[in-house]
Amino acid sequence: MQLFFRIIVPIVVIVPGFIAIPLFPEIGQNPDMPYNLALPLTLAKLYPEGLFGLGITALLAAFMSGMAGNITAFTTVWTYDIYQAYIKKRSK
Repeated sequence: MQLFFRIIVPIVVIVPGFIAIPLFPEIGQNPDMPYNLALPLTLAKLYPEGLFGLGITALLAAFMSGMAGNITAFTTVWTYDIYQAYIKKRSK
């Protein structure tokens, strides 16, 4: 079961790029269309309106989750490594 989860993540990440190659051959060759547009363009072309909104919502949720993780990591580093070590030395 663990092997399944280790394999499924790369497949979910790589397969949309492989699908976008025949759909949009100008991606990556034209400077106005970088590789980062592969997933949004595929969503816009293949999904109907209701699922397109759901797909964009999922992309935004993934972005917000990543940013929340970065903010949490920054606050942890600030609190333990900077604030307690240099500013408030007696708070340990």
